[in-house]
Amino acid sequence: MNTSSDMARRRENRRAALRSTMTAVSQLLQGGALDRPRLESLQREMEALAARTDIFDASDFPPPADAVNNSNMFELWRSAADGPTLYASVAPVGLTTPPHNHGTWAVIAGVRGVEEHQCYQRDARGYPQATNRMNVGPGGSAAFLPDEIHSIRIQPAPAPLFSLHLYGLPFEHTERDFFDRESLKWIRYSARPNIRRIDPESNDA
Repeated sequence: MNTSSDMARRRENRRAALRSTMTAVSQLLQGGALDRPRLESLQREMEALAARTDIFDASDFPPPADAVNNSNMFELWRSAADGPTLYASVAPVGLTTPPHNHGTWAVIAGVRGVEEHQCYQRDARGYPQATNRMNVGPGGSAAFLPDEIHSIRIQPAPAPLFSLHLYGLPFEHTERDFFDRESLKWIRYSARPNIRRIDPESNDA
């Protein structure tokens, strides 16, 4: 039984874990440009947080009403001055995204389920050309520099995917572009309308 005391305990434990992780993130980002080795250090922090399945119970993060074509994004932490921001994503099996960049650095860590990441490079025309492919599930992660391109497909599983997404900026401050295969043009993503905030009083790093 998932009682109110269970929920309150998870909430307090989640606050503590988020504060610890985001303090470590802030320290890792101090001084110098963000490069691949530093991104890899951020991946280790996110993998450790994602392993805390006790604080990411599915009952605290409901799936989207449209269980086929949409995902829910929960804001877990926003650093001061709209710096690094951490989200949880709940996405249905089969959901896909077009090739896109993030407009900032990004680290994605798996909690439940598996998402397939197809990576791309721009060819001479500026079109995305597929390169390597990787799966991110429990215990794994992927990291992207601002201009790196990928697409996502949620793999079959008995329950919605749950993953953590750490970005250098909040969603509404990023300039993300996706490739439209019909027009063969890169198009600016509109702001996501379905981001919810969780424990907003803890977002004071």
